[in-house]
Amino acid sequence: SPVSRAAADEPTRRPAELDPQISAEIGSRPSSPQLPAEPPRARRTKSIDTGTRRGRSRLAIAAWIVVGAGVIGGGVFAGFQIRQLRLDKQIAAAREQAVSLAKADTWRGWAGARDRLAGIARASATVNNRAALARARAVLAYEFGDGVADAKAALAELGAEGGLDAEIAAAYLALADVDAKAASSAAERALARAPADAAALYVAGQAALLAGDLEA
Repeated sequence: SPVSRAAADEPTRRPAELDPQISAEIGSRPSSPQLPAEPPRARRTKSIDTGTRRGRSRLAIAAWIVVGAGVIGGGVFAGFQIRQLRLDKQIAAAREQAVSLAKADTWRGWAGARDRLAGIARASATVNNRAALARARAVLAYEFGDGVADAKAALAELGAEGGLDAEIAAAYLALADVDAKAASSAAERALARAPADAAALYVAGQAALLAGDLEA
């Protein structure tokens, strides 16, 4: 059948009334509770930690560098001081051995003393240590004719240094070369440094004997 449509001039049709039981049921349902409004978020006052470290000032970095350099430098200095103390003890012990060997006044004794003093000079090439070695070499050169060239080289390395040991070594080498004038000059310089030294008196006597001055 054709669908009936309301004409344009017809009044709007009112909807049919609801069943009274349905209306009563709807009215008895509790209304859904209204949720409280979400409070506004508090404005953040702390900055966000990104995990990055703040850069240190140049003054702080310089202070750390100075402290680190001081600690390292102090440790290195202390290490050198300890090493020097140990070396000094070893040198003192080797000198005592050299003196003890030289007291025998034999080739074997002086050769042992020379070897001990050579080790000392290698460990600590001070003027005094090299002069003591030159003196031992000069004794061997004069008394036993051993290592004349080495003794001259050791004395030449000292130059004008070496003190009493160098003067005595020069006197011994002059005696080995049978040079009475040079031996007397070196012996006089040794006596001027140590008038009562036994070795200085000995080379002075040998120089006088070489020069024919029997009375001296």
